[in-house]
Amino acid sequence: MVVAPSQVRLIRGNFEAKNGGTAFAEDLKSRQYDEEVIKMFNNLFTMLPMVGLIDGRILCVHGMISFDLNKKNLREGWRNGDPCREKTHLELAWNDPSSQVEDCERKPDRPDTYRLGPKDIKGGMEKLGVEFIIRGRQVMPNGVQRFADMPVATVFSSSGYSEDNLAAVLFVDPEKNAITPIFLANDRIKSQEQLDKKLAEGWETDGYDHAPVLRWFGQKKKKE
Repeated sequence: MVVAPSQVRLIRGNFEAKNGGTAFAEDLKSRQYDEEVIKMFNNLFTMLPMVGLIDGRILCVHGMISFDLNKKNLREGWRNGDPCREKTHLELAWNDPSSQVEDCERKPDRPDTYRLGPKDIKGGMEKLGVEFIIRGRQVMPNGVQRFADMPVATVFSSSGYSEDNLAAVLFVDPEKNAITPIFLANDRIKSQEQLDKKLAEGWETDGYDHAPVLRWFGQKKKKE
């Protein structure tokens, strides 16, 4: 962001709530920062959009799509709300895909948000006119995994967050309709050989497969 501020975009997640869900505020206080600094962060959080679009076709969101989204309000970004209190912001920050449900069901640990099945996800994507969803709320053991052979991928860019999970980033090439993951090793994996072995192990994760290259097959953007 500092080197190329015009080329970096951030979206808001569940931790960018007021006071960062309290724990963030407490951490700032423990480091001797005062209430004014906490207030500045809270103001910054409200400026971050809950959703973003790449090439007009790839939806970026922390959690998952909300039932309140449509083509018109999608481009508004959904700023200013609270992802721990307000309905649409809650769903965008906390909803998850799940192969265990056909449509949707309320999450038992957070009943004001949902687990979305393939049918609802497909319908939501058609409603919004998007071809691929990139999300980041759940830890992925190998850094990135695709959901149920659908154009939905979860990418997690922090290694070692949960035991020895890997981290990854995604490289998007709209011209080739390709999204390619770049895997990042953690402190326990320091060689390519170790990384290849880790990726080959496979994981039991709800509805996810482990394709090394993700592709979506929409219409290429017409050059004007």
